Amino acid sequence: MINNDILRRLRYTFDYDDNKMIGIFALAGVKATRDEVRAWLKQDEDAEYQTCGNTTFVAFLDGLIIEKRGPKDGPAAAPDLTLNNNVVFRKLKIALNLQAEDILDLLGLVEFRMSKHELSAFFRKVDHKHYRECKDQILRNFLNGIQQKFHTAKPESVEQWKKKVEAKTYVKGVKKEAKAAAKAGANVKVETGVKTESNSKPKKSSSVKPVSDAERLQKELAESRKGRPVGEKKTLGLKKETPAPAAPAPTVQVAAPAPVASVTVKEPTTVEDNGQDKAKAAAGVKAKSGFKF
Repeated sequence: MINNDILRRLRYTFDYDDNKMIGIFALAGVKATRDEVRAWLKQDEDAEYQTCGNTTFVAFLDGLIIEKRGPKDGPAAAPDLTLNNNVVFRKLKIALNLQAEDILDLLGLVEFRMSKHELSAFFRKVDHKHYRECKDQILRNFLNGIQQKFHTAKPESVEQWKKKVEAKTYVKGVKKEAKAAAKAGANVKVETGVKTESNSKPKKSSSVKPVSDAERLQKELAESRKGRPVGEKKTLGLKKETPAPAAPAPTVQVAAPAPVASVTVKEPTTVEDNGQDKAKAAAGVKAKSGFKF
């Protein structure tokens, strides 16, 4: 990672001002001016930005260790000028007196997981077979974890508080005016016929609503009850639509029945009837002939 970026992060995390930063450099034997410290803390695109060299940044990390842990007993050791992510990681670990479990907890604050064996590989010597180079992502997550745990918000001054209140009041006023303008605009009738939100209610139709037979019957019944003595009944009938005349059924010509011939049926005669008939016949013959027998 870039030295200036780490320097800005550490200053923000521990809320150091310019005098404190100059004092930390002085603990490691480096005399830094206010202009130099401000130039190191500038953003990259700023015209006054200056790069913080490895020697200067190592001095700041050593001074941070003295600031947090106190000076080391005995003669001061020669500063190690080699600088990489592993060295920064190790010096911050020493300065904050962190154990492996503490570092894992800090990484957990930013939802970055790693095992204890993977972590120990970053702090081994370069020629060790289990040495592992610390990538920018791991160091950046570690710095973010430190920031979440150790950063304390600086109490704002009265002037800053007033500015915040004025800003909030101004925003509320703008929102209120915008809301009133939108409401007034919604109530304006549009001549082109476009419906607005407030005028979205359906208008009543000017056409007469057809009255059903049931409604007409109820109306006539109510009118008939006015001025009618109690007990008198009035029959109201519904207007029935006259059905269309049915088409006449086709006429079918039926042939006249053929005449039936009359048949005389003689009743059967007995023996006695036959004798009487014979006697009558003989008497008739005698009468006609005029002879007497």
